[in-house]
Amino acid sequence: MVNFIQQVARVWVRENMVSSRGEVAERGLEDLDRYDEVGLFGGRAAVDGPKAEAGIICEVFQPGKKVTTNCFDKAQLYHNLTSIQKYLDGLGIKIYRSVDDPSSGKTMNAFPVRAHANATSDLNAWYSPQDMDLTFGTSGAMSKGKDKWHLASDNDVSSHEFGHLALDVINPVIGSGWSGEGGAIHEGFADALAAMYFNDAEMSEDFLVAMGGEPNEGAGLRTVDNNLKLSKVSTESHDRGRVYSGFLWSIRKELLRQDGPFNLAEKDASDMVLKILFNHAYMYTVSTPSSQDFVNAIVAGIDALAAAGRLGVDAQALKEVVLTEAGYRELSKAVVVPGDNGECVENFDKAKELAGPRSVFGSARVQKYIGGATDVRQQYYRTDKGYMAKVIGGIAVARTSVDGVKVYTSGLRPITGGQIDETVNISLAKAYEMMGVDAGKKLQQANSGYFTATQMTYKTKAEYIQAVKTAQMDYRIAERAIQRLQTRSFTGGPRPELAIIPGSNNLHYEVKVGLGIYYVNAATGDVIFKKDVFI
Repeated sequence: MVNFIQQVARVWVRENMVSSRGEVAERGLEDLDRYDEVGLFGGRAAVDGPKAEAGIICEVFQPGKKVTTNCFDKAQLYHNLTSIQKYLDGLGIKIYRSVDDPSSGKTMNAFPVRAHANATSDLNAWYSPQDMDLTFGTSGAMSKGKDKWHLASDNDVSSHEFGHLALDVINPVIGSGWSGEGGAIHEGFADALAAMYFNDAEMSEDFLVAMGGEPNEGAGLRTVDNNLKLSKVSTESHDRGRVYSGFLWSIRKELLRQDGPFNLAEKDASDMVLKILFNHAYMYTVSTPSSQDFVNAIVAGIDALAAAGRLGVDAQALKEVVLTEAGYRELSKAVVVPGDNGECVENFDKAKELAGPRSVFGSARVQKYIGGATDVRQQYYRTDKGYMAKVIGGIAVARTSVDGVKVYTSGLRPITGGQIDETVNISLAKAYEMMGVDAGKKLQQANSGYFTATQMTYKTKAEYIQAVKTAQMDYRIAERAIQRLQTRSFTGGPRPELAIIPGSNNLHYEVKVGLGIYYVNAATGDVIFKKDVFI
């Protein structure tokens, strides 16, 4: 083990191999405390992976292949995760200091960002909200020499996954399994972050090469330079997320337009959208956002930036652009100010009255952003026996503005006396047994699904890749659930607790199992599973 304060490494000159045309440069690895054959560890990122030579100046490619080395991947991943955080810091976006949440410890656990390079043979990368870490695959088994592409080497991919982590730290409820448009907003946020940071609309140009195509700097896995509308995309979160990322890229283009009202330089336009992007994440007043909630949050984020003197352009003109683009993309017909429909009270005591006599709010979750702060409180229900059941999706949000403090209550679930059936016929031990059976079935289904995906005929290669990726992820989710249930090792999240889920008046056991969450009806034994992972 060697200790360094400053060291250099070979990294791509742009975001990946194709966009860099294979060119690398030596760059400083800032905040690096130490490195060894396992990884690189510093104040902003902690990257590990398969053992490689304990060096920093690495060979880029494996002998005789255009596939990167373990050593290069880890240095590249560390450099990008550290650099993007430092860049955001310079814009006043200080995520690691933005949230004070003693109940969940989100900020304490999220940083330095933990990332695992080349940790799976899958053609995939993901962020786990429960473990708060990033995992990157190799598209084929390295041990058999079948690895085609190390996703950790692509800065578009690592920036995208970091975007999921950042949004989850800022607002952990909107991407949950009960999230309305939250999944699509998450994917749009992650793509937009990578696009604005690199000033490049194409996502992961290396992907096509890994799939056997020719290098093309103008074509990637996805593009944010699109004119998509909600009615023209599916419900799949990545596909639907293209509308949200495309909306943000269009705002950037309008900021750049030379004959327009703003006429900003490229970097200035991207930086402004980044500030709006992050500020908007604090502005949701519900945990199941609609596309209208997204637009409202964008406008509120702009207003906060303007109030803080950090916008730099005419706020009203920019909001008009936002509303026009949102209308075109079928995201919104008008800006609806939260609270205008009476869903706003003076304090949390008033909010508690609306939630019902058995409702209790959790500890304060204070969120600081450019131009203000919010205080988000989780809703709980107190049972006859005094147990606390988390109301899934139930939140109250206080926001401080020039008009004072308002508490938004549209995210609460009003619960009247006698509404909740507190019958418990299923013990926690029995619930674990039922979850184990379900996870075993899911693993078998995932195995079968992978075989089916590889044997079917598809219209396009993209459809084939998506089917394989989905099957691989389903397998990882079920595999992790079985591991957690067998060992009852829940170090990545809170212990099992009681919950009240949307659409039900029964108590449920909520058990987090790594990449998913089980809900078992305590009265009937019905089992519900929700994925808890971002790809």
